[in-house]
Amino acid sequence: MKRVLLTMMLMVLSLPAAAQPAPNAHPTGGTVVGGSATLSFNGTTTTITQSTQRAAVNWQDFDVGSQQTVTFAQPSSSAAILNRVVGPDPSQIAGKIDANGQVVLVNQSGVTFYDGAQVNAAGLVVSTADVTTKNFMAGKLAFSEAGGANAAIVNDGAITIADAGLAALVAPRVANAGTITAKEGRVILAGVKTATIDLFGDGLLTLADEGAVTQKPSGATALVTNSGTISAQGGKIELTAKAVDGVIENLIQAGGTVKASSVVLRGVGGAIVVTGSGYGSAKIQH
Repeated sequence: MKRVLLTMMLMVLSLPAAAQPAPNAHPTGGTVVGGSATLSFNGTTTTITQSTQRAAVNWQDFDVGSQQTVTFAQPSSSAAILNRVVGPDPSQIAGKIDANGQVVLVNQSGVTFYDGAQVNAAGLVVSTADVTTKNFMAGKLAFSEAGGANAAIVNDGAITIADAGLAALVAPRVANAGTITAKEGRVILAGVKTATIDLFGDGLLTLADEGAVTQKPSGATALVTNSGTISAQGGKIELTAKAVDGVIENLIQAGGTVKASSVVLRGVGGAIVVTGSGYGSAKIQH
């Protein structure tokens, strides 16, 4: 029988620091595989100019050094671009990413945003599970192709989403020690293998049974951890994890600061939603 325990508790969480990318590292090997976009490189700036409402780009790697900026120039705030890393290495973000629309970054080996990294966008989805180009171009964010079992998304930087936008981090292990701000918007931290997100509707996350984590990610004390600040004033924060029974003791550990209009275990509209499936616990401080 599956069981979920929910308790109110302050957790102090930390992860070992990792080496940052070279200061001038930037995305390389870009090929447009859906829609229309142009890629240009000029000194410390990489610019992706998108001319269709949706576009998809395969990259050999997607690193952003501390001296680099990646700018997405998109047709509108609702325009979306998929950036899929096809090389074997995790993405390392230490510089800036600016976008006036929706940015999706997929790396099946993981993504780290370092202290000092800055992301400013109308919406951001980072996932270790892949979505097919066909589904993405049709507006369906079905991240159905699981990434590595030990792949993680770690944020030690500052992610800022425009009013009423969505920030979603989806991986077998997700850890936030930085800041995520989405005024009147939605923030999702999901410790799962696969998921579907409604980017253009209510921003909700759907977890299928096959999305459950089946082995403990290396070094994980929980599938989702927060020791930083997550703020969605007037909006919704969802911390969710799904694992088969016995994989990990704690599904969710949330300390730090978590801010929304109200705090409930389950609910919608200005709420922090905490869900877990499997044998484990969720520990929340507000």
